[in-house]
Amino acid sequence: MVLCAIIRSVVTKEFLEIKKMSKSKKITVKSDDVVKKAVQIVRGMSSLPRSSDVMANLNKTLQQHGLQVTPQPKGKQDRWEMVLSPEMTTVAKNWVEAKTVYDSVLSRLENTKAQLSEYAEGQMIDKIFENKSRPSNPQIVINDSDGKVDHQFIFIFQDKFKVEFKKMPENADPVDFFKGLFVSLGLSQSNASDLVNNELDFNPVTGIRSLSELLDGHYGAGREWFESSIEEKTAGAKLSALLMWDGTTHVEALTPQEKATVVKTDPGVVVKTDFYARVASYCETAEQLSAVFAVIKPIAYPSHVKFAVGDSDVERTQRKISAASDIMTRNNSDDTK
Repeated sequence: MVLCAIIRSVVTKEFLEIKKMSKSKKITVKSDDVVKKAVQIVRGMSSLPRSSDVMANLNKTLQQHGLQVTPQPKGKQDRWEMVLSPEMTTVAKNWVEAKTVYDSVLSRLENTKAQLSEYAEGQMIDKIFENKSRPSNPQIVINDSDGKVDHQFIFIFQDKFKVEFKKMPENADPVDFFKGLFVSLGLSQSNASDLVNNELDFNPVTGIRSLSELLDGHYGAGREWFESSIEEKTAGAKLSALLMWDGTTHVEALTPQEKATVVKTDPGVVVKTDFYARVASYCETAEQLSAVFAVIKPIAYPSHVKFAVGDSDVERTQRKISAASDIMTRNNSDDTK
């Protein structure tokens, strides 16, 4: 079905003409005819192909090795109704209700967790800079109106990190790149050098960019679409030709510049253990420490929740119902705005 969808996008006009002829002249249209026509058009294209064109040729090659091409059904396929037994009707009803409530609860959970995490990270940064060492995971306590413990949980900061940074320039040395990055964030040259040398391990990984990215483009920050350049399209076309090569034709080699366009290298940055205990020594201000954590992002999350600590089981259940009602009411109110 995927192949047929691709073929239709490539040979729309020809396919419609064949259909028109079949009605007027009683010609039988076979899926093989459409496939052959598509391959002829793709091979004869004067402009550089897109990834969908490449996939059409690749799927044709697979078909020649025994895979069946199934014509795509015309129009939207009718759904048949599954009749549930009385028992399964109850199960299905319970699932619909649970799924509806879950979606609302999940939305509240993710939004509040993100806000809590941002605040907790800021507090942890201040604590690390103040102590010049790693503090223990903090406990959060929420008291009731009488000053007694009502809810509590722990905020866990794992000794794990995600290293996030803008794309590294081609042929750049990872060590020099990160030293320059931390200097640009406010660290002194000496501190930036020590941080990178002492705390980061590099294990570069070399790979190949995807054909879709080379031939079509990619999404950047803010979901902005960037069309691939002529150089990228040319390199992608040659790479796709190599993938489809059967040994009977000449395949044009990639130039050194095109090879550099196709190949991508990830610095493979790994943060050493106990980073929390040493990171403050490379920073002269809490703002610098915050900037470091903007690149080397901590893996942190709230956990070990205790709800309505001083309540009875009945009171705790009633408060859960009240909390669920509040979540559903506020979400429904937001939907109507």
